[in-house]
Amino acid sequence: MKRIAFYMPFLAVGGAEKSTLWMAQELQGRGYDIRFIVDRRGGPLEPAYAAAFPIRYLDAKRTALAGAKLARAVKEEAPDVLVAVMTHNILTAALMKRLGLIRTPLIGWEHAVLSAMRAARGPRGKMETQAIRALYGACDRLICVSRGAAEDAVALCAPNKINARFVYNPVPPPATGDLSPRETAIAARIKSPCVASLGRLTAAKDYTTLLRAFQAFARGNGGSLLLIGEGEERNTLELAATGFGLGERVIFAGRIDNPANLLARADVFISSSITESFGIAIVEAMSLGLPIVSTDCPTAPREILDNGRYGKLVPVGDAQAMSRAVRETLATPHDSETQKARAREFSVANAADAFLIALDMEPPREQAAAA
Repeated sequence: MKRIAFYMPFLAVGGAEKSTLWMAQELQGRGYDIRFIVDRRGGPLEPAYAAAFPIRYLDAKRTALAGAKLARAVKEEAPDVLVAVMTHNILTAALMKRLGLIRTPLIGWEHAVLSAMRAARGPRGKMETQAIRALYGACDRLICVSRGAAEDAVALCAPNKINARFVYNPVPPPATGDLSPRETAIAARIKSPCVASLGRLTAAKDYTTLLRAFQAFARGNGGSLLLIGEGEERNTLELAATGFGLGERVIFAGRIDNPANLLARADVFISSSITESFGIAIVEAMSLGLPIVSTDCPTAPREILDNGRYGKLVPVGDAQAMSRAVRETLATPHDSETQKARAREFSVANAADAFLIALDMEPPREQAAAA
């Protein structure tokens, strides 16, 4: 039985953490021995991980200081491959690999568009870029979550060479069910047409532009803007919604355990991000048959929407173009079954097939059967 160890910082609620959990569950179901090495204890997703997998905690306050403990854990856990998830964990594992303290094959699973994320971090981002260029080549392979993100990583590391490929994130189909009392109260506030978005309330999601777009849209159409998610920008966005005169038309739903219950009541889904290495929320909305409007940001929305075939792409930060795209989308009949079929292409099974190929562990199941 092949053993795969995933190395992560913290079991928070984010796209990388959810993707890793879904991938690990699928691989475990195929007979692989899956375990986790984690820098710090806690996090909202910790119970879900702990219920399914062995977890070894390094009890390191910072990922950058976890190298020696990581090397010892890898030696004792003896995985056939170590998968370091996210930038800082990749850097720490790659440094140990470069120093010869980790001899296990190392895969970096990068969930960011590296150039965009480093640029947003100012002087600290410049130092991180130097570290990435110096150390990512120590990985036996780098897996990025979109084609564009992989191309960006290769360009960022040049002239140093890295072995990069892409594997789209796994996205299980969301399941709707009975509404909780809190969801029922939120649903009662929704007025049609409902424009919805799902994600952490952070600057990278650029919800301020979305609020401006909805302000322009609502002048002639009314309706509600449903924002599902929590984050550090919430207070700022609530003040902005009030300042824009939107009042009760903007519904800040906060964190919802099953967002599909509310998304299913929307008429159109919007992603307003400045950058998206993948875009799990877009695929989840497509799984519900919703029409999509997304910024044409680096890198994955264009790939997911197949250059606009499955949704409208608008320039980043352009509220007027976003508002116009919503009006046009609502005025145009759409085939929900086509949206759902496209979403199924990003299934957990398909992602796991590609992931195992990237790990040099197994061909796709249909090829194995044919052989």
